[in-house]
Amino acid sequence: MSKRSLGSYFAELIIVIIGVTVAFWISTISEKKKDNKIKINYYVELIGDIESDLKDLEYALKANEKKQEKLGSAIRFYEDPQKFKDSIVQSAFVVGNYFFFEAEDITYQSIIASGDLKLINNKEIKKGLVRLYGTYHSIEKMQEGFLEALDQNYFPLLVKNIDYSNGNMRDDNFVKDLQVKNYIMYTINELNMHIQWYQLAINRGDKVV
Repeated sequence: MSKRSLGSYFAELIIVIIGVTVAFWISTISEKKKDNKIKINYYVELIGDIESDLKDLEYALKANEKKQEKLGSAIRFYEDPQKFKDSIVQSAFVVGNYFFFEAEDITYQSIIASGDLKLINNKEIKKGLVRLYGTYHSIEKMQEGFLEALDQNYFPLLVKNIDYSNGNMRDDNFVKDLQVKNYIMYTINELNMHIQWYQLAINRGDKVV
């Protein structure tokens, strides 16, 4: 093989190597741009979701604080149940009024399901998101537990003893029923826990945004 043909062979090889390298480099840049665009879209959607959640959390927090205050006052009615029987019946209905928080988590669930959480390369943001949506999950379970307790025990007690059409008791023994008083106390304690978790979610949501 002549020196000239050998030189041409190496020149062609170098050109091929450079071509493949440039093509790979361009492909990598294109992929990074695509991933960056997807990430920015996720950020925009996540911020929108979390800001909406923060408004709902603030509402749930204030509503539950008011409810807790009302039920705190209701316990004093048991000092003289006969005298305050109408107030006790009203308080019994308040126990069944709940203000739950429901998270906007479609974007986050989409990120998890698609495996795109890896696109969020900022460790603090990623950690904050996982922590925040974990808090949402805990709140959901807590709310479900409270509603289940009401459905299984408390609402049947109301249906059995109160005429919903006019709010009157079936008999005066209802206001003396220890179950009603205990459920008011139980609800106050539950509300305290809900309020703490709502506040925790607000703090974590603010930090992530």
